[in-house]
Amino acid sequence: MKHNFFACPTLGRTFLIVFSGCISLLSADRPEGNLFAQSTVTIGTGTSVNMNSVYPAPYGNYYWGAKHQILIPASELTAAGMTAGNISALSFQVSVPGGIPLNGFTILLKTTTATTTAAPFDMSGFVTVYGPQNYSDVTGWNTHTFSTPFAWNGTSNILVETCFNNSSWSQNAEMFYTTTGYNSASYYQQDLSNVCSQTSGIPSTLRPNMKFTFAPNGPPTAQFTANPTSSCSGAMSFTDQSFYSITGWLWNFGDGGTSTLQNPTHTYTASGIYSVSLTATNANGNNTLSKPNYITVNLGVGPIPAVCTPTTTAWCCGFGITNFKFHNINNSSADGSEGYKDFSCGLDTVTTGQTYSVSVSTLTPSGHNVRVWIDLNNDGTFNPANELVFSADNSSIASGTIFIPGSTTLNTPLRMRVSADHSLQPVPTPCGNPQFGQAEDYALYVKPNTNPPVAKFSADDTVSCSGTITFTDQSQNVPTLWTWNFGDGGVSNSQNPIHSYTASGTYSVSLLATNGNGNNTLVKINYIDVTLGNTPIAPSCQPSTFSYCCGYGIYKVQLGTINNSSADAIDGYRDYSCDAQATLSEGQSYPISIQTCPTLTQDTKVWIDFNKNGLFTELNELVFTSLTSINPSGNISIPMGVGIYNTLLRMRVSSENSGANQQSCTALIKGQVEDYGIKILQFVGTNELQVADYKCQIYPNPFSESAVLAVNLPLAKGVGLPPADRGDFVFVLYDLYGRAIRTQTILNEKTTLERGNLNAGVYFYKVENATGAVVTGKIVIQ
Repeated sequence: MKHNFFACPTLGRTFLIVFSGCISLLSADRPEGNLFAQSTVTIGTGTSVNMNSVYPAPYGNYYWGAKHQILIPASELTAAGMTAGNISALSFQVSVPGGIPLNGFTILLKTTTATTTAAPFDMSGFVTVYGPQNYSDVTGWNTHTFSTPFAWNGTSNILVETCFNNSSWSQNAEMFYTTTGYNSASYYQQDLSNVCSQTSGIPSTLRPNMKFTFAPNGPPTAQFTANPTSSCSGAMSFTDQSFYSITGWLWNFGDGGTSTLQNPTHTYTASGIYSVSLTATNANGNNTLSKPNYITVNLGVGPIPAVCTPTTTAWCCGFGITNFKFHNINNSSADGSEGYKDFSCGLDTVTTGQTYSVSVSTLTPSGHNVRVWIDLNNDGTFNPANELVFSADNSSIASGTIFIPGSTTLNTPLRMRVSADHSLQPVPTPCGNPQFGQAEDYALYVKPNTNPPVAKFSADDTVSCSGTITFTDQSQNVPTLWTWNFGDGGVSNSQNPIHSYTASGTYSVSLLATNGNGNNTLVKINYIDVTLGNTPIAPSCQPSTFSYCCGYGIYKVQLGTINNSSADAIDGYRDYSCDAQATLSEGQSYPISIQTCPTLTQDTKVWIDFNKNGLFTELNELVFTSLTSINPSGNISIPMGVGIYNTLLRMRVSSENSGANQQSCTALIKGQVEDYGIKILQFVGTNELQVADYKCQIYPNPFSESAVLAVNLPLAKGVGLPPADRGDFVFVLYDLYGRAIRTQTILNEKTTLERGNLNAGVYFYKVENATGAVVTGKIVIQ
């Protein structure tokens, strides 16, 4: 490959280099003498393009997400003019853009001995070089500059993986590809939220055209980091980040200590401030980087060392913790590019039994999953459950509170760990390595609480049909004794008691909290409402939510007197049949409204257990269906002859992501099931609608929009009177409760009756004239 070089002979920060007809600007941040021209090779010259619904297509959004693995043999790279060196960018060629941003677009690379792609994806050994970040493709070559160069040895095949995951679909970008004589790509596409973790795809011989930008190997550029850079124990971990195929390392830690390891650990034995240097060597020379006053050691101040130090594995794009606030701590820092940071040399003093505000800022476009632990028993290990004190998901600024329990180790520095990672990654664990984010450590000094308690408590359910209630103590200032009075004569000294009421009624509850400094009482008047047995038969199943995501679920249900708001499917199955009930009448139709995720369509169904067997299997028990909709609404019709009246029946509402076609007992992936209580009333006619004195006909009956009312001559009262003396007829329409809902004067023997705004259902009517002659009947409106 031909290269033409022009170097601007200045002492400035930027050099202009021209090669192969291109212009490149290279930063001079690295030591002088280590600037190398970057070259670009093209892999694939095909002129065919995929249609906007056809794969492979790394920028393909015809489904929510797409994962691709693309193989390039070393022989093809070498033939194109590529040599061993550092790959700094990868480009794809687009004919027609897809027109929508690709969320979390990521590129990973690895070297491999594989000669074809296969249905099982390669799941190990990849290095993330780009993203995840949102990307919008454009016409022509789309270049992705790597956050970290990828070192290629010049002999191994390269496997490229791309992936993104949106929450909706549009169309694929139309991309140029080349047909190969072997399976050179594999892809997976689906309307799921976990596309990037899929383990198998579809092999293909159609490989997207690509360009690789690389710099041939030359003398090294030394780079390194330490974690932490300040320590109370003196223990430090150093990480080599040098470029260009390093073969030798010489560290000088500033205290007389040295190492030839690539990533050494070193323990300083005296407090002080130390400079550190690294000399990196390869076959083409060496380079030294020195960092003056880089390490600060203050021995014996902080907490005991933790058993693990989380390492950021593939930082990019600004992910990580930029500010942490807790009580008197307000620490701003660089993002996850610094990896793990230990700020535990400073102590913040807190008190047991108190609650403190916490805030974790991560200033990137995508949310983070955040966790905070405190080593409450000071054993150097963070118990993932018992010592987890704060959690938040998909947040850019996660805020809340942390409670310091009375069992915490006192008057000793305790380690606090904060970890945050991209929300598409698994939630952080105390010793887990964040992929894009980071972990930071702080220290607390916990004092005993010398204040009397402040009583506070809650109940898991304040409206109950079973009578069994779980009470939770929330008192402050570390009480040591609890005296509960449940309002029915029952008492308890447990901290978090379970109490069973044996009679229906409304009960007041009190808690007396006591410690060595005093006591305090809280009384909640008429706090518990118990109606024993006011619940339908238990259901045969309680469908769970397996993989909540993205706001799916049920937000609100409205039907009759039911008007229940709730959290989304993050709550899973919920049974509201005790405290959210409605009474409906057979033969009537009732409007129903169900609020769901405002941005994603769902399949929503409603069943009523008319035969009270807990199964929802009868054909007439599915009373409402709305597929692929947002906030569905409509009507529920209660059929005549239900057979079980004035008895609480179970109504089930199920809403799942579109296409599920779930049944009443289907366990849901992302959606949710909620149960409610329904009573059915049977119509009983009133006395005034029992005597038929006139002949009268309404046709058609049933009807939808209108019908004809025909009134014949009198049969009883008024017999023999001239028609003029009989007077005008009055038509009165009644609902199933006997309430008059419409009155109409009939001037002719045939009159049109309009439906108007009446709901579908069964109605009764009375026709009467001035002499008191009456005729009654039934109307069915469809």
